[in-house]
Amino acid sequence: MLTKIREGAGIGHSVEEVHREYEEILRVVELETTFSARNSIFAMPFGYKSGKAHFARRTWLAFGIQIMMEWYPIPISSGFGLID
Repeated sequence: MLTKIREGAGIGHSVEEVHREYEEILRVVELETTFSARNSIFAMPFGYKSGKAHFARRTWLAFGIQIMMEWYPIPISSGFGLID
């Protein structure tokens, strides 16, 4: 499958490159499964198993920034139309 994707993108490929990329994908999947308990949608806002990373603080900060971005005039005017 990686070979087909690389051909469609016009990227040259060799067997070694494709095998190396496949092994990297497997390592990332394994790493993600080891940290899956703290990356859930319920664990992040409450800081479950976050340690010193402060996931709860970062999650609430990102949520607040998203809310403040909605106050900017461009999303308001495109969402509700121009008010005369």
